[in-house]
Amino acid sequence: MIFLLVLLTRAAAFTPWARNDSAAYVFRDHVDGVLEKRRRKLDALRRKGGDALIRDAVGRGLHWNALGVAFPRDARDDAFAKFAETVIAHQPVDRAMLRHDALPSERRRLAARDAGRLDATGAALVDDWGLSFENVTRISLKAHAALGREAAARRQNVTTGVVEATLLPGDVAAWLAAPRLRAALDAYLGAEAYVRTKIAALRLTNRLKAPYSGAEPNLLGYPSGFWHHDRCGKRVKAFFFLHDVKKDGRPTLIAEASHRTHYYDYKDLLQSRFADSYVEENYAVTALTGPRGGGFLFDTAAIHKGESSGKRSRTVIIADFMDTRKLDTFKKLRYRGPCGQHRTVKMGGEDWEESLRSSKAPS
Repeated sequence: MIFLLVLLTRAAAFTPWARNDSAAYVFRDHVDGVLEKRRRKLDALRRKGGDALIRDAVGRGLHWNALGVAFPRDARDDAFAKFAETVIAHQPVDRAMLRHDALPSERRRLAARDAGRLDATGAALVDDWGLSFENVTRISLKAHAALGREAAARRQNVTTGVVEATLLPGDVAAWLAAPRLRAALDAYLGAEAYVRTKIAALRLTNRLKAPYSGAEPNLLGYPSGFWHHDRCGKRVKAFFFLHDVKKDGRPTLIAEASHRTHYYDYKDLLQSRFADSYVEENYAVTALTGPRGGGFLFDTAAIHKGESSGKRSRTVIIADFMDTRKLDTFKKLRYRGPCGQHRTVKMGGEDWEESLRSSKAPS
């Protein structure tokens, strides 16, 4: 049974960016100044007659909280677009996220079971990707070898307890071609309308510590250990478990249904890290665990984090997938967020099929 949390609270008046809203963020001192600027802009808009625009959006079902806004699931109304561009989406990147993600021109019927759950909660657990024991073993050996080379060469992430190594498509060809993965991506992102932007093996070891210690938070430890979104809007990450992942094995945690949020800011890294207390009090939190050969998919617009504490290490393979049109928009805007920084490969068509054939991996 799926338990869904109502994403954002609705009130009689649009009152975002209250002074105590900074408590929702890790970097409170930084956010305090940002909120003050937003309040002044909103007050100026209201003095110019913007209240009618705001009341109209609220009356049509706008929701919000300290982190962002959400529009009705079937919103195809110019009133929401006008509200968003006038009130909250002031930067080109914010407007791009709005155009591509928050106000879709149409709703697709998601036939694939994993895509349906992904759409509903922001994540879909996969108990078995459908690969043979031999293929799982072959992929595991490739990943462990790459991680070993990376650790030996001391090129790994400077964070103690984290090792990451880039993989080639041929290393994981059987997984990338798995019908269950392809069906979910086709349904959620659109058939042949997305690209793969990264494949990597990731290991979190027992040397990993909390993202920061002491009174002052910083990004020098394990920044993915903070609750955060990836600042990419709608994007899918697929995980492949190389061993059983349990709750004490540093799993990924997700705040259910938070992927529907259009955040107030996407460019500022410090505004994308959220306080434990706020997330745990306002969202249902799920640990994404499962057996070897399985894994999960999740929308990186959802609030999530990598659990830094635990009794066991975790080794997984991660592949990122993103809408082609949005990635093109980011390139035109020269947006240097974490989205699409790696070599991209079109999914579907000759390039994709040739990359699989060249791997010579058995089915």
